Amino acid sequence: MRGRGLDGWGRAGRLMSAVVADDRAVRSRERSRARVRRVLAERSLWVVFQPIVSLDTLTLVGLEALARFPGPAAYGPEQWFADATAAGLGVELEELALSVALASVGELPGTAYLSVNASPAYVASGGVLRALVASTVPPDRVVVEVTEHSSVSDYATLGAGLAGLRERGVRVAVDDAGAGFASFRHIITLAPDTIKIDRALVHSIDADPARRAFAAAVVMFALDRGAAVVAEGVETQAELETVTLLGMDAAQGFLLARPDRDPGRWSESPRLAAATPSP
Repeated sequence: MRGRGLDGWGRAGRLMSAVVADDRAVRSRERSRARVRRVLAERSLWVVFQPIVSLDTLTLVGLEALARFPGPAAYGPEQWFADATAAGLGVELEELALSVALASVGELPGTAYLSVNASPAYVASGGVLRALVASTVPPDRVVVEVTEHSSVSDYATLGAGLAGLRERGVRVAVDDAGAGFASFRHIITLAPDTIKIDRALVHSIDADPARRAFAAAVVMFALDRGAAVVAEGVETQAELETVTLLGMDAAQGFLLARPDRDPGRWSESPRLAAATPSP
């Protein structure tokens, strides 16, 4: 009897712990949802622009728009978008970020393009196309980076959304290649104009044969398909030299230029203009 009683108390304790944990999780989701709703209501996010640089000439070829949010720096953009998606507000937050980016970029310097991020759900909704049609940015100077951190369940719908963008002259990129679900199948299905290799694979690529082998395979695939390859997160001279030797077309990262709120500051080589970003 005594053993069964103790076991009963143990089960009760575990049940109580589970209830407490569930309650904490619910309250955390509610707080996250409230934060996202507040940003949407106040339109309190802003956008910075990071140069994408030709590896042949080290001159500007594009600018990637990156959303920034109020609050602790440790609570980064990826967490904001993840919370928004969990709350059923992911498309709304992406819509706000894109509208702010299009309004903030002004006149693009030289022949540079504007690169913007969009999830498959946002592309499929038609929201990206509507935002571009309503903006003053020429569609043929926009690259839509398809971001994906979970599997795509409906490539047909996503393909239809991308086809509408391509009809307007918009180019398509696969973001974070080599990370998560941005696999070769994903790349083959989307047939992008640009493949962006994830920063996790670029980090220390000069010292890691496996990373170099993967990058070389992507470059060979891109050559066959007529696509460009961009290295993300280049932070050292050795990484820059390695991605150049591998035949990649362009790169971005702190070594070349940090993100800045003023996209007009880069008119020649962003390497020469690199400085601490604006607040």
